Amino acid sequence: MKLGPTLEERVRHLEDRVEGEYRGLFARLQSDTNTTIQTLRDLAAKMGESADALKRATGEISAGSQD
Repeated sequence: MKLGPTLEERVRHLEDRVEGEYRGLFARLQSDTNTTIQTLRDLAAKMGESADALKRATGEISAGSQD
């Protein structure tokens, strides 16, 4: 049973960037937006890695308790 999109599926939507040449406040907004997107992408990747590590660890604990 699947309840909703996985983290990986959601991260795919963070691939867009603000492109173009802007000046002044618009250039700053472009830079800040792209930095935020990259930060969210990095955070999502780390969360995925942590979730994978937790899944492995719980599997090992479960296997160890059955021995």
